[in-house]
Amino acid sequence: MHLEDVTDRRGAQMVALTFAQRKEGVTAQPHRACRRWQQPGQDIEERRLAATADPAQQHVGAGEFRWLAGEDQGETFQLRPTYGVTRCRTCGTPLPAEVDEANIYVTAGTLDEPLGAGVRTHLFCASRADWDPGFLEALASSSTVYCPDNRGIGDSDFGDGTLSIESMAGDMLGLLDSLGLDRVDVAGWSMGGFISQQLASMAPGRVSGLVLMATDPGGDIRIPPEREDWRKLTDHSGTPHEQAKRLLELLFPQSMAAGVYEQFGDLVAAAQEKLDPEVISAQEAAMIAWANGPSKARLEAITAPVLAVAGSEDVVIPPGNAEVIARHLPDSWLARFPGCAHALMAQEPKRLGNLIAAFLDR
Repeated sequence: MHLEDVTDRRGAQMVALTFAQRKEGVTAQPHRACRRWQQPGQDIEERRLAATADPAQQHVGAGEFRWLAGEDQGETFQLRPTYGVTRCRTCGTPLPAEVDEANIYVTAGTLDEPLGAGVRTHLFCASRADWDPGFLEALASSSTVYCPDNRGIGDSDFGDGTLSIESMAGDMLGLLDSLGLDRVDVAGWSMGGFISQQLASMAPGRVSGLVLMATDPGGDIRIPPEREDWRKLTDHSGTPHEQAKRLLELLFPQSMAAGVYEQFGDLVAAAQEKLDPEVISAQEAAMIAWANGPSKARLEAITAPVLAVAGSEDVVIPPGNAEVIARHLPDSWLARFPGCAHALMAQEPKRLGNLIAAFLDR
């Protein structure tokens, strides 16, 4: 797919970063098996894939589509009674799936030619497999969605082994340069919110709007989580399934966690098993440095309007942090989603997507 630089009436594009990093950097290539599909006449080796977690989709006739390899890698997850998604069981990349007997949907990132759709902004997301498909679908109604991997996660190399919030923000700035994106909107979730704040403060002229979801400002003005919750977050003992269960209990309200684990536990456990302990340790060190470093000067350097969003039941990053951010940034919106925990995008995908669109005036 040849990506077009289409701006909206504000001349803005959108960039998003995430927390549940699977490798940071600048690559956006899926697992090899997932690359092996095409429409007749297309050159698979020349295809440029967006590899988004759930980008815009294009329907093609069943007779105009054939698999070359990797069809057996797909597994369909029923997220809601009327909505499911087919992903590679190895890496989580979305795969083509049947709409009905006559049609197949193909993620727009697998196409070689522009769709001609009225996309007004670009959305760039880190950790492609960790975003809720419904949330990305809401964003994709007015944005083209990109999901690269962060440094040391997924297809991105760890490099020299150094990792910090500053270095990851630098990676994102370099990526914007490589894509030719001058002034963008930035959205970040959890640790991705740390990276987003750092990016907006070190290059304020590049950020036209900032969406901070379930994140904190760092330093002595942040509201830390309870010690027990931080211990669970950084506890890597036990089997991959035990780790997945602990993680989901932190990301979702208690009333939902068991059901989410029952439905997605195998997928989350498989992802946990593939994580590099060295990278995870470096990420934890980066989060600790963020918590202990200066924050007020960084916030003062942010000139973009800000939307600070939190779930009322978040135990990973207490919701009061959104209020702290809003107090220090006068040109800001503040929103709290009742009953939502840290993974609020998965609980309220459409409402959150609509809120972001309204904030960005789309």
